[in-house]
Amino acid sequence: METHMSYKSAPFMTIHKKVFICMLLGQMACSYALGIAGTALTQASEPLGLNSFGWV
Repeated sequence: METHMSYKSAPFMTIHKKVFICMLLGQMACSYALGIAGTALTQASEPLGLNSFGWV
């Protein structure tokens, strides 16, 4: 039993909106966390004795 449906003609439903919002908010949260971690690591590199290659 094969049913062929075109995704282009699929109706826009609330689940599509929820998935899009979750993806968008997830990307924003991840970017924020990476920005905070990067800033903290940059500021902590001297007191911790880290250099560009020594801690990798």
